[in-house]
Amino acid sequence: MVSFIKQQEELASAVSTGEVTGEVMWLLKVSDGEKSRSELQQELGLKHEDHFRAVYLLPALEQGVLEMTRPQTPKSRLQRYRRTQKGNQLV
Repeated sequence: MVSFIKQQEELASAVSTGEVTGEVMWLLKVSDGEKSRSELQQELGLKHEDHFRAVYLLPALEQGVLEMTRPQTPKSRLQRYRRTQKGNQLV
């Protein structure tokens, strides 16, 4: 439990300073083209959706390095994610 709290604090700090975490970089490297959440998660070899969202997906979206193809309907079954121009510069 303590390590999870520490991880969340580090994540919040990284997001607030604009620092890209290793997890976000790993996500960017597999984000070629448009992919669904499950496709990205599978390419990273991650099984737990909540962990993937909290540590990889949400920080990437908040930092503007990944974007939704359907931002008006974030929970759509057709939702895909792609790198932004900022994300492309980091890879």
